Amino acid sequence: MNVRYPLSKRPRARRKDALTPADMPRLADYVPTNPVQWFAASAMVVRGPADLADLLSPLRGLPVEEFRAIYLNARHRPVLQRIISVGTMDSCLVHPREVFRPAVELGSVAVIVAHNHPSGLSRPSGDDLELTRRLARVGKLVGIELLDHLVVGDEEITSIREFGWPNDD
Repeated sequence: MNVRYPLSKRPRARRKDALTPADMPRLADYVPTNPVQWFAASAMVVRGPADLADLLSPLRGLPVEEFRAIYLNARHRPVLQRIISVGTMDSCLVHPREVFRPAVELGSVAVIVAHNHPSGLSRPSGDDLELTRRLARVGKLVGIELLDHLVVGDEEITSIREFGWPNDD
């Protein structure tokens, strides 16, 4: 009897030099300036903005805006942190496509985005609120929830979810 697997369940042959998920956390070791940080079987569970303070501390004191996304699995454990965009002293160009593409590829169920304000103030601007509204709409469309947008200042981190989530007009 000849057994045929449906296409989605057919075992795939792997090349000897192909990376496995177990290799991914070591990827950052090979490239010192890698804008990607993998989390291997992270025990960290994200319950609120305070849980990400240490993870986002490198954003403090940067001379330009840097926009990052943290991708979470179903248990709200970080799988990947990625730099989406590096901007200027007072702006950063971010497109929802760049934020949600890795989320779809990874099968993430939620995303948290964060960026710094080189001025040191963590109060969200009107542009920050508009971007949050736009990202939340796209997340709802693709079925990946935007949990929060964090603004990192020199002294504190402001959660737009706690500050006042923009309404979807």
